[in-house]
Amino acid sequence: MKLAAMIMLPLLSLNCYAIDLPSNLSPKQIFFINNGHGCCYSKEVLAEVQQATFEYEYPPIITLDLPPLKEPASPLSWAMFTALQLLDIYTTVEAVKYDCIEEANPLLDKKPELHEIVLLKSVVIIPSMFIGTNQTVLTDEDFAGANYFMAAIVANNFHVWSRARKDCSKNI
Repeated sequence: MKLAAMIMLPLLSLNCYAIDLPSNLSPKQIFFINNGHGCCYSKEVLAEVQQATFEYEYPPIITLDLPPLKEPASPLSWAMFTALQLLDIYTTVEAVKYDCIEEANPLLDKKPELHEIVLLKSVVIIPSMFIGTNQTVLTDEDFAGANYFMAAIVANNFHVWSRARKDCSKNI
């Protein structure tokens, strides 16, 4: 018993506080201190180790200044636009063959030929859709206005052409 007391007594007088600065601590010791296990370290060591930690926001917030996503126009909108343009060209070419009909578009001659109408549409009208909307992606909403407008023009062309077939003579 005396022997056990003689061995245990010196152990009780040992100082279990870390004497060194945090720079001498191992990464494991710093990890344990930062996670709340600092029972055997002095207040100064605990304060220095905990002061060196960083607060991270989780999840990280990333702010991107992106334009809103625009869904490209559907194939149906493109097909409708193309069909209306072709119908406009066809009805205009057929209607101006009659002597009582003249083209109302001031950018064309009174009796335009096919290549003049195609040139006008490809050089003026199609690029103006991209410039007018100030974007590179055309949407269904962009085509809606153009298609309604062109449908009215085509309907008028058919009406004028129909009247011309009844009332006018055809130029050959």
